[in-house]
Amino acid sequence: AMVAIDARFDSLKAIQKAGWKNPPPNDDRSPAHEATLLLEQFHELARTDDTAQRPADYRTKLTAAENAAEALRQSLLAPTLNSAAVGLAFKQTGQSCAECHKTFRNEKR
Repeated sequence: AMVAIDARFDSLKAIQKAGWKNPPPNDDRSPAHEATLLLEQFHELARTDDTAQRPADYRTKLTAAENAAEALRQSLLAPTLNSAAVGLAFKQTGQSCAECHKTFRNEKR
């Protein structure tokens, strides 16, 4: 699940570098669409048995990531692009991932 989330976030990084512009016609990978897919991946991860068995702090961090992804999605769905709002939501999404990774993925066992 995390590999898929990382791939989706990388896709959003590329879209960010392109100025959050919509793709050419017949390409459904709009910024909002990509953010929606990221949000859905967080949501589905939260529903797994593995997540249910993890510590409360893990689930709290996952919820924070999901909330940040929702804020990103909402900012990209706005009728007029607010670059500051999109940038902040994108940054918060990345930070929420980094915080969880710091504690649960990168820890020495």
